[in-house]
Amino acid sequence: RDSRLVMQRGFGVHASEGGPSAMALRGDEDEEGFLSSAHSTDHLDRRHLVNGLNAADKEDNFTLFYSLSVNTRDQFGLRNILEWIRGNVSHILRNMKSQSLVSLNHFDNLQSKMEIAEQLHQLIAPILLRQWMEVKEILLKYIEHSPEAPFGHVTNIMGRGEYQDKPGAPGNLCHLHILMATVEKLNTGEGKAFLCNLIRGSADDLIREDEVQGLIDEGLLKDRDEWFAVKEQATELLTHKCNPRCQRKVGAGPDDTVCRVPNNYISSPDPTSHCFVPTHEQHSSEALSILHKLGLIEEPTVDSLDGYLRKKEYKPRVQNLKNLRHIPPTKARSGKFSPCNGRMFAATRSNQNLQIVSRKWVNSYLIKYCVQKDQSNAVFLKADPKTRDLYYAESKFLHNTKISSSARHEQSSIMKSRHAGFPQGRVVSHFEMMQLILGYPEIHTNIELLKITTAPLELRGGMRRSRVPANRIPAPGGGTSVSIPDIAEAAVPAYEGRIGLPSYRRPTSSQMLLAKDSFFS
Repeated sequence: RDSRLVMQRGFGVHASEGGPSAMALRGDEDEEGFLSSAHSTDHLDRRHLVNGLNAADKEDNFTLFYSLSVNTRDQFGLRNILEWIRGNVSHILRNMKSQSLVSLNHFDNLQSKMEIAEQLHQLIAPILLRQWMEVKEILLKYIEHSPEAPFGHVTNIMGRGEYQDKPGAPGNLCHLHILMATVEKLNTGEGKAFLCNLIRGSADDLIREDEVQGLIDEGLLKDRDEWFAVKEQATELLTHKCNPRCQRKVGAGPDDTVCRVPNNYISSPDPTSHCFVPTHEQHSSEALSILHKLGLIEEPTVDSLDGYLRKKEYKPRVQNLKNLRHIPPTKARSGKFSPCNGRMFAATRSNQNLQIVSRKWVNSYLIKYCVQKDQSNAVFLKADPKTRDLYYAESKFLHNTKISSSARHEQSSIMKSRHAGFPQGRVVSHFEMMQLILGYPEIHTNIELLKITTAPLELRGGMRRSRVPANRIPAPGGGTSVSIPDIAEAAVPAYEGRIGLPSYRRPTSSQMLLAKDSFFS
């Protein structure tokens, strides 16, 4: 009976009820016990949400994964705001000069002009954020409900906005990760053809000639000249250029990183057609040995050399362990082109990616990737070695911590660096702060998750309970203090749920002492 169970597990009950009530985790349920789409930041990374989405995938398999990084310059709903900012900077500067708000020398300095322009961009940030939050919601509802069905007939959808900036960056609007289950499935010939036709793997094929007139009629293109301009813009935005955010760690050294974005022309066995290529996750030798003993995979072969990375090859014996990666037709000159849907690119003019997903990839990686927060902007708090009266923060960029192997290598690198042993946190951009303050949800979903707890009472993950104000008793030195019984009942929900159970199912006195100490230390 680990004392940590007292703090991390247990349950509470409604004061008006005589016994335990059915539950969802504290803070995450609505009045009916369903998972709400308006999650708080603290609950987003919890394992129960990953488990819930895995359960949803079992009921109705996810088929598509769509990501979009907003291009403020051309995204509908945002480009007019940016144009207004750029068009009024000179006008505002002239007004400031005429009203003597800035000196002539200051005004004539190019660096000063740039600083003032940057300040204006920061001032407009709340308007830009609120506009993107509304546009994002409209876009998600359009994907889910529109009779045009840009991605097919969506039955389940889960979209989440994520902020991912390098240390020192001014901050960007969140990008979207969207998982969709559609009526069209890969296990039917018609469904497979429909899903494959959604995805284009090169700028030349992004919008085909027979689709141009339809997009002109819908207003997404002005004329055929803009069709050519859109293809040029797609080449600019969708062709991958390596940067720190695309790298994943493959070792503890500072330069032990590789780009995780594949070149589809090289990876595809036939670049002229749609291909589904088997891929395997990399597991430790111990994990592969266990999977083999369980009969889930064939005996792993010797390591094969892939560049300077060594991979363990294995062949799954069960369907749920087989992962197929879809590669659309592409061309050699396209390079690392991000596959996407031509119609959605014409509408948004933003960097995006659309992929057909397999069940193995969804359950083992993609749901976790969508739900978790990337800890890339790490910050370490340290005391000033000279005065010891001040503390300062040192930032460090971590590469793709959502990928388990990359996260392990980053942690190993931290333990070998000067940051080892210091309190660690995550830098939060001002856009993310404003979203939380304004109350915009991070998740949009039509999936309802109901958790029914069947574990023993003392091991349940949290039951609803009333929040009764604690009684207070006089303290020896004057004033009031909280009584120990009230602390045990109100602050430690596991205690209330165990009242009346046999002694071996109740917390020991030492466990309760540690729990109380945790509340006051």
